Amino acid sequence: VIHLSMMTIRFKEIKESLNNINDFWHLPLETDKQIEVGIGKLKGEIEFKNVEFYYKDSKYASVDKINFKIQAGEKVGIIGQTGAGKSTILRMLTGLDIPSKGSIFIDGHDISTVHPIELRQNIGVMPQEPFLFSGTLKENIELSHPVSKAKMMDVIKMTGLEDLVKKSGQGDGLQVGENGGTLSVGQRHLVALGRAIVNDPSILILDEPTTGLDIGLEKALVTKMKEIVEDKTLIVITHRFTALDLVDRVIILAEGKIVADGPKDKILAALQGKK
Repeated sequence: VIHLSMMTIRFKEIKESLNNINDFWHLPLETDKQIEVGIGKLKGEIEFKNVEFYYKDSKYASVDKINFKIQAGEKVGIIGQTGAGKSTILRMLTGLDIPSKGSIFIDGHDISTVHPIELRQNIGVMPQEPFLFSGTLKENIELSHPVSKAKMMDVIKMTGLEDLVKKSGQGDGLQVGENGGTLSVGQRHLVALGRAIVNDPSILILDEPTTGLDIGLEKALVTKMKEIVEDKTLIVITHRFTALDLVDRVIILAEGKIVADGPKDKILAALQGKK
């Protein structure tokens, strides 16, 4: 009876997996526009032109007539309260959401005409809550894009994971455990940073990169990041002032609109003046 019960459960799991695979293959293409072929390595200039975004069945714009331009190599912080539209901008820039109105350009290319794979090869993202899977450090950093041993060691050195690798005696074959269970919070953040930069993207997006870190770890991570982002276009989405040490310009969002945009020192002085 127990054996039969286990077989029934297993059958249900296999059936559900097959249904999920079938649903995946029937998903629509991410873009229905003519795809530009071979855009190659981008410089990283970003422009939002009259961009609006509405979530399904919502009457209110999550992003409302947004216009801004970020020069290649510029370092910009985007701040605002929860629901201000920060995450929506991130998702649109990486092609995960499509603007309801307006256009987004990178180096003059409308990203709706750029193949999603090429787009994401040029954009590295360090998410707010990175997920690490059970496997090696190398597997967690490179994901589905294998890199050479030399390149992996460069990334490990740049992110400050070298001491961990040396002490483990396992090299980049170090097992990180389910969701990075064998690593500290700070080490998990460094792995996520390594994952974001391993393909040397022109654009780097850090989404609340220091969340969950104490002040000491936060400052150490920001110092390490400064070295890494020097030649990249950088967007930092944050509510913590320490992370803004990485940027020179700040954009403030409120209710889906840009309410301030300018040099960091000037914007932060104005904010502190209101307190």
